[in-house]
Amino acid sequence: QVWRVDLLGWGKDENQNDKDLTLADRLAVVSSVDDNFPIVSSADGNGKRRLFSSVEWMKTAVGDVVVIGSGTRPNPLHEEVKDRFYVFLDYGWQLDKDTGENLGTLHTLGEKDLVNMTTTLELNKKSVLPGPNGENGWYIEFPDSGEKALGNPVLTRKANTEVVLFTTYAPVQQVSGQCDFQEGISKLYALNLLTSAPAYNKDENGDAETDKTGDDLDDRSFELKGGMPSDISLLYTDDEVSTLVGTERFTVDNDRRVQQTFWLQNSE
Repeated sequence: QVWRVDLLGWGKDENQNDKDLTLADRLAVVSSVDDNFPIVSSADGNGKRRLFSSVEWMKTAVGDVVVIGSGTRPNPLHEEVKDRFYVFLDYGWQLDKDTGENLGTLHTLGEKDLVNMTTTLELNKKSVLPGPNGENGWYIEFPDSGEKALGNPVLTRKANTEVVLFTTYAPVQQVSGQCDFQEGISKLYALNLLTSAPAYNKDENGDAETDKTGDDLDDRSFELKGGMPSDISLLYTDDEVSTLVGTERFTVDNDRRVQQTFWLQNSE
């Protein structure tokens, strides 16, 4: 489950009594814990998805977007569950239609409220959200057996396009009688946040061409050096913005510069 909590401090209720104004509700349900939110393809343990990473949030042209990937971090070798990466639209707290009062509830999303973009590419759209049937998010299912997201996603921009970056890990079965250690497969995904299309192109050697946009499902991810990947870091220099994953470095945007922002608080 994904929860949203707004820590608004203390205020007054309608009778001018002190009141804790904190708001909390579920933004999304992605496991089979509630019959009101049925899981798509719940067979074979798919209803047992776990969320161990943090969410990332970005304000976009279609609204506030929240992203997170599923994966059981304490058990990275299991292969029962088909894990996924999720993108949710957060429309904020629901208001009373007559009075405008904040009801303190969210429009909680289930998988039925999301577009399945696993095998779909939208290369000529600025956004697939809201979906054709009013869906308020999208998801992709990881293709490899046991593949899961173990780290935190990162949101950034390439030119004028919002990009979500995240890593995954898939175990490889040990072969009986072999001395070689199978350390598994790790990947870096780079997707258009609003369409799920590849943000980069993959060349014939499988390397990322970050100055181009991919046009194939296979361009969504790039294989990293073996073993479980580290968290993603963004490196800002005078010339470009780069992604660091362990000892590997990828250019995100070679036309972007760090912009200074000044902030002033009125103490009155």
